[in-house]
Amino acid sequence: PKTKPGKLKRQPTVKEIRTPTPKPEKKEEYVIPGHLTQTQWEEMIQMERDEIAIELMDDLLSKVMDRCHKADLERQCIHHTVSWATNYLTQMVQRQFLF
Repeated sequence: PKTKPGKLKRQPTVKEIRTPTPKPEKKEEYVIPGHLTQTQWEEMIQMERDEIAIELMDDLLSKVMDRCHKADLERQCIHHTVSWATNYLTQMVQRQFLF
């Protein structure tokens, strides 16, 4: 707002400082008195759940990869066997005609 000439705007002499009111501290319940709080207990349970999930995923992934490897070996074995048999029969036929 504009002030008229001759009127000065009054400046506050004391600044009002607001201090935040402290929040009442949440009292932790102990699961094991003096050693383990409810929050710590819940964190431990969550960590254990995470570890179990990781172990299950590792086990599942290991089984899937093992099965994929076996399937790949079977596929390669069939291809190799057919290729070997074809070469062997071709050599036998060639020898029959050459000798």
